[in-house]
Formats: sequence, structure tokens, C-alpha cells
Amino acid sequence: MRWSVWALLLAAGVGRGQGELLQNPGLEGAHTAIAAGWTDNVWGQPRPVVSYAADPHDPREGRLAQTVNVSALPPGSGVILRQMVTFRAGHTYQARVWLRGDPGLQVTVQLRRSGQWYDSAAIRIVTLTAAWQQVVIRGGWGEEVPGFLGLAARGVGRFSVDAASLVEVSDETTAAAPPGRAIPPEFWGIHLNKLGSHNVWPDLGAGLLRLWDSGTTWAHLQPEPTRWNWTRLDYYLRHVATHAPGTAVMLTLGITPAWAAPPGGRAMYGGTTLPPRDLATWRTYVRTVSERFRGRIRYWEIWNECDVNVFYGGTPAQLLELARAAGEELRAVDPANTVLTPNVTRTGLAWLAEYLALGGGELADVISFHRYPSPRPEDDLPEYVGLQDLLAAHGLGGKPLWNTEGAVSAALPGGDTSAPGAVARAWLTQWCQGIGQFSWYCWDIHWPGGANLSQTLTGPAVTPAGAALRELITWLRAVKVTAREVRGPLWTLTLDRPTGPAHLLWTIGDPLDHPLPAAWQPTRWRRLDGRSGTLTSPLRLDGEPLLVE
Repeated sequence: MRWSVWALLLAAGVGRGQGELLQNPGLEGAHTAIAAGWTDNVWGQPRPVVSYAADPHDPREGRLAQTVNVSALPPGSGVILRQMVTFRAGHTYQARVWLRGDPGLQVTVQLRRSGQWYDSAAIRIVTLTAAWQQVVIRGGWGEEVPGFLGLAARGVGRFSVDAASLVEVSDETTAAAPPGRAIPPEFWGIHLNKLGSHNVWPDLGAGLLRLWDSGTTWAHLQPEPTRWNWTRLDYYLRHVATHAPGTAVMLTLGITPAWAAPPGGRAMYGGTTLPPRDLATWRTYVRTVSERFRGRIRYWEIWNECDVNVFYGGTPAQLLELARAAGEELRAVDPANTVLTPNVTRTGLAWLAEYLALGGGELADVISFHRYPSPRPEDDLPEYVGLQDLLAAHGLGGKPLWNTEGAVSAALPGGDTSAPGAVARAWLTQWCQGIGQFSWYCWDIHWPGGANLSQTLTGPAVTPAGAALRELITWLRAVKVTAREVRGPLWTLTLDRPTGPAHLLWTIGDPLDHPLPAAWQPTRWRRLDGRSGTLTSPLRLDGEPLLVE
């Protein structure tokens, strides 16, 4: 490999150490309260009552453990034993702690942002016993985040912590194998929100249409107890049948009509964000819409962004009952229906942990979430790891994980010139990390400074980014990604295609010259803008994935 490539790899951190990041991870030292290197965060009025002590009785390691005794925890208050850490953008971290305490007491272990929105990148809700148990969590953020490893009792009681650790495991993240199956058509999803102001079907090759912000919520469909309004939903389904027959459709349920909701909810889309007063009205709605569109709508998502009070104002337990009822109705109407969990945003991992702890994951066929990819989509991998780690802890690691809403909406460093590469990599990085579906939001909404797929809001013309996505979908139809190799900024994907093997290559950051392995025996290259040519080595690579075949 040429020196220029090695220099870039070293600058990106290849071969970096993975030493301990915590001070005093064993919580040792002469202390009568909180061990050196650790602090607490206490909030609420009235305040919680908490005390700390060194625990010399049968520590997990060393001479001491740390005991936390919460004797009062008023509603709306809290206390976290924590150690502050700055988490690097795009890096995955693994935390380990040993816990014991009052049997039945629950403790939350998390990697959490210390500022707004105080979101968790990794989290576990642990039920304690009198014996030591190890808790392991993994995750990170797509941007640099001042945060902490924190432990918080979820009720009154005493617990002890010992033998903590925090290390970087980014190499493990990128070493994970891609899914061992061909990329399905529904992986390529799209939102189309403004039919009526136009009648375009995006010429992209998308295999799934998610209906949200499209005038098709429960409040729109059933404006009165005995009156149904199917006009808008019928319009969408006719549009799909006319322009893209065979395209799968996902309907996101929810937004309770005002007539069915208790008072006090936030108004939204002509309805309210509160769950209905009577579960029977929800059952009637789900059963009626699924019967009418049996075989035409295959995917059913229980609620939109339930961790955000703009869309949902109830509790996880209330939504669990809605999900249970909806699943029963949908499967009774058509066993082929696929049920998705209510989705959460990137700040909703703690909400999802609560929901899964109640058993919500077992009620669904697919786990749904929302993540708007970064301008460097590779930086988002730690957030996907945090989700997958939480699912695995609940025995749900085998369930599909879908990102049903997102776009490269933040300003791109390279402006429009970097949009084709960022869009293509947003899909590629998610597939490689085990995300089974991604729905772009939105064909007919434009992101200032971000990546847009359409030239105008009402016309059929695609942007260079839209053309790049269309080309990528063509390249990867019925294709398996059999391997992923990441060496610093250089990504290489190995493809198993019906027409023969191939590779996708790109680099993060500055372009570089890459000598091609002789074993590949490639003959030509293709770019996402449709250009192609005969191969020479070394090959010039940049942020736009290049097909080598």
C-alpha cells in the first residue's frame, strides 16, 4: 500500500489503543462517600435522599465496592452516580459494571449525554439480586458528546457497584459481518407526502412507501364515530397501483380522533396525541382499516415517534396495550400482516428500554426506530449498535430492525457535490450494520444544505443525489453484501451478484489512491452518475462509492 494511504489510515486511528477510559474504575481508595473520580447528579423538588459509603464486605474485585443508598425518591426527582467522559464522534464504547443490591430493586445503567437532550446511547434496566451480576452495554454517538457512564436506582433501595470499565470497541463494530441475504426491494423506502399538489411517482426504484404526514392518520380516517373518510388513503393506494404495482406500503397508525380521546391532550393532525379512552374504539379502527386494505397494506407501524410529546402523550404501558390489541386485530384479519413496534427517535433509547422491559418487543415482528443519517453516515454506526445491544439483552436480537424515517438533512460539508455519496452511503452503511429497511423522508420535502432527491417539490426530475440512489438500487438488485472491510477512512464491500462478484469502494474525507488486489481480477469501474471506464491501478477513490467489477 502506498505511503499516502497508510498516512490517512494512521491519521484516522488505525491501530489506536483501547485502554481503560475511567478514572478509578474499581471504585477504590480511602473514601467515606463517593469514590475518587466519580460524582453524582441529583435533581428534583423535593430532592431525593441519598447516601454513599465504601463497601468492604465481599467486593467483586479489590478491597472496596461503592454503595448507594436511596432512602427517598419523590416523583420527578432522580440521582445518578456517574463518571464524566467525552465520547468521540463515530466511536463505539463498551461499559461493564458489576452490581448487587436489594433484591428486586431496578437500576438503570447507561451511557448518557450530559446536555440537551440528555439522551442515552446505550442503556440497560437491571433487576438486582443479592449476588453480583455483570452488566455490559455498548453504543456511542454520531457526533462528539460530553457525557457520562451513569447508574441510577429506579426506586428506593440500596445497591453496590464495583469493577467498572469503559473502553472503545469501534473495531468490533466495523468487523461485524453484513446480513447474509440478498438486499430485498423493501429495503429502499420513500415517503411521498404531497400527492394532490403533484402526481409524481419518484423514478428511483424504491420498494416501499411509508405513509406518514400524508393525511392518513386515525384522526383523518375516522373523523366521527360512525363516519369514515377513505378518500386520501384510497388516493395513495391507487397511485401506487398505477405507477409502481408491487411496491409495499406501510401505514403508521395513531393520532387519536378528538372524539375518542380523553381531555387534555396535545392537538395534532386534527386529533390528539393521547391514547384513546376506550380500547374498543382502537380495535374497531385497526380492524376496519386492515379489512378494507387487506393485501394492499402489508406493514403496520403502531405509532410515530412515541418518545416525543409532539406525537404521543401517554405512557409506555398504555402504548403496550394499544400494540397488543392492534397486533391481535391485524393478524386476525390477515396472518401475512407485518406488525412494527411504535418507533422512537435517536433520543428515545431510554423510552424504548422501558417499552421492551414491559414486553413490547414480543408483540411485534419488526423493531422500528428513526435516525436521520449524518453527513458522514459512517459516524452513525455506534447508535445502531446501541439499539441492537438493547434488543439482544431482551432476547430480540433475531428480530428485524428498521429505520422507517430519515434523510441526510444536516448541512453537507461539500455541499451539493457531496450529496450523491452521502445518500448512497446512508443506505449502504445501514445495511452493513444490520438495518433491514430505510425510508427516506421525503421526496417532496427539501432540506436546506442537506441532500435532496428531487429537483422540485412537484416535478419528476431527480437531483444528482436522486440519480445516484437510482443507480445504486440498480447495482444492488438481488445482490448480497458478503463482506465489509474498514481500514481507517477506506471502506470496501464485497458483492455476490447474479452476474458475478464485484466490490464497492469509497473513502471518508480526502480522496486517496488505492492499489487494487490482483486477486480481484477486475476489468472496469462504474460511478453513480452513470460513467464507466477501464480499470487502472491505483484507483482514485473519494466519498462517492465506486463499483469495481
